[in-house]
Amino acid sequence: MADASDYKFEPQRFDLIVLFYYLDCNLFPKIVSALKPDGLLLGKMALLWSADVNSSSEGKNPSVRNELPSLVPGLRVLHHMERPVRNRGVAEFVARKVGK
Repeated sequence: MADASDYKFEPQRFDLIVLFYYLDCNLFPKIVSALKPDGLLLGKMALLWSADVNSSSEGKNPSVRNELPSLVPGLRVLHHMERPVRNRGVAEFVARKVGK
């Protein structure tokens, strides 16, 4: 199994990309580029739920609340839900690349 950060994303190659519990903010521009027009990005990721915990979006860290939509310009968010789970949160996310 390869790490997503090692993958060579080719532009407009995929109709669907699924990203579960892996967050590398530096990859999002590549992921968006790799989607074909009308392609979908589905994700479920851990996020920091408590406001008193500071997060760095560099690397594979949990997202902060409401951060995911800002990471995918060019995609139309179809579903975005965040909820607390134990001492952290979970974000569920579905977005479609705007067709051209």
